[in-house]
Amino acid sequence: MTATWLRCDLLPLDVVVASDTRPLEQGGYGRQGEISPSTLAGAIKTAALEHAGIDFAANGESLSDSARVVAGKVGFGGSNPGELAFVAPLWRSVYGKLLSRVPADCWVDEKGYERQGLAPIPGTSVSNLGVRCIQFVADYEPETRLLEFEELIEYLVCGADSIGPEGPPSDLRGIERRWGHERSEEGAVVEGALFSRAVQRFTDRPSVAMQAGLSALVRGLEVDELPARAVVSLGGDGHLAELRVEKFAFGPRIEELGQAAATSILEHGAFRMVLLGAAVFERGWLPPSLGNELTLVAGAVGEPLPVSGWDYEQRMPKP
Repeated sequence: MTATWLRCDLLPLDVVVASDTRPLEQGGYGRQGEISPSTLAGAIKTAALEHAGIDFAANGESLSDSARVVAGKVGFGGSNPGELAFVAPLWRSVYGKLLSRVPADCWVDEKGYERQGLAPIPGTSVSNLGVRCIQFVADYEPETRLLEFEELIEYLVCGADSIGPEGPPSDLRGIERRWGHERSEEGAVVEGALFSRAVQRFTDRPSVAMQAGLSALVRGLEVDELPARAVVSLGGDGHLAELRVEKFAFGPRIEELGQAAATSILEHGAFRMVLLGAAVFERGWLPPSLGNELTLVAGAVGEPLPVSGWDYEQRMPKP
C-alpha cells in the first residue's frame, strides 16, 4: 500500500520571526535566519493534536481512541518521537507552485554565470575517518536559487550540465528589522535596553487573493487527521499563519527515477547526497532512512545554522 503524502501550505498572516538564536538582551542584534524544519513540523503536529481535540494540559491522559492514534503518530505524551516523515521547508510561490533550493554548484544564473563544481581542500581531513573536506570553487557567491520541486528531483536523478532556476527567495519574501525593549521579570520595560532582530514578510497579491509562503510534505497522517484549513503559530513570538492541507501525489516519473537512482548506486557503489534544508539527524550527516551501513568519504557544508537555542553561559548557539 502506497503511503499517503499530504501537502501542508503555511501562509503567514503577519511577519515571520526567524532571526538567529542570539539572546534578546540589551544591544542584542538578531541577524537574519531561516525557518528550520522543526518549526514547520511543530506547527503541523500542533494542528493535528488540536484537530483531534487533545487537551495539552492533560499531557496525553484520558484520550479517545482516535486521539490516542494521532498522539502516537506525532509523539505526544510519551518518549516515542513519533512516526511522521517531513519534506520541509519548501517554498510556496504566489501562484501556489512548490519550490525548493537548487544545489549551488548546479545552476546558471540570469547573467549566464555557471557555478563551478566542488574541489578538495588541500591537506584536510575529519578526525581519523579519512573524510575529505571539499569546497565550492568560485570567485563569487550567488544568491540561493529556487526551482519547481519535482523538476529539481528529476534533475538531480537524471543529471545535467546545468540548470536555470526560477529565481531567488527574495522574490517571495522581504527582510525587515523590528525593534523592542528588554523587559524585567515583572514585565516592565527596562530603560535604554533596546534589541532588534530580522523578520520576514512574505509577498502577497491581495487583489487576486494570492500569497507566497512555506510548505511541507508530510507522510504518516491521514488527510482527515489534519484540518483542511486552520490558523497556527509559526516562528517566534507566536505570529500567525493560515494552514491549508490537501493530498499530494508525486508525478508518474518519480518512481521511475527512484528505481534508476537505486540501480546507479548498486552499479557504482557510491552516491552524492544533497541536503536542501537544515540537517538535524541523530547520527549527524546520516538520515535514519538510509540505514547504518554507509561510509562518508567527502563532505561540504556552508555556514552553520543555529536551530536549538542559545547557551547563555557559553555565549554561543547550543549544539
